[in-house]
Amino acid sequence: MDRSSLLALDVDDEAAYNSGLVVLTDILRDFKVPGRTPGSGLLRLEEHLADKLPALDRDAVHQAVQLLDQIRVIRNSAVHPKPRPELADAHHTLGLHFPVRDFTAAWDSVRAHAEQAVSNLQEAIQSARP
Repeated sequence: MDRSSLLALDVDDEAAYNSGLVVLTDILRDFKVPGRTPGSGLLRLEEHLADKLPALDRDAVHQAVQLLDQIRVIRNSAVHPKPRPELADAHHTLGLHFPVRDFTAAWDSVRAHAEQAVSNLQEAIQSARP
């Protein structure tokens, strides 16, 4: 919980931006979703929810999960600076310039996209509940 408070803070440099990305992706990584494949709980979420909630809007859930996964792609690049082909696409999806130069604007964009994706997940789950 202490680390998650970093999500509410503004950032003004690359180190703070990267710290925020790490905290956010740690939260996403720690989703407790049954199974082992794919390796990320986030990536298992869509199938798990579809199994539990037959009326689920799978398209909405898929889009939300994919958007959140783009944050993971950017975080991995920031922490392990090895260029990957999907990196430019991930930045574009989140409305970021590549490479990031304005870390304040980038963090605001990442947070806004993450908030919207989680909200869309929540709405899809609520709508599908019996």
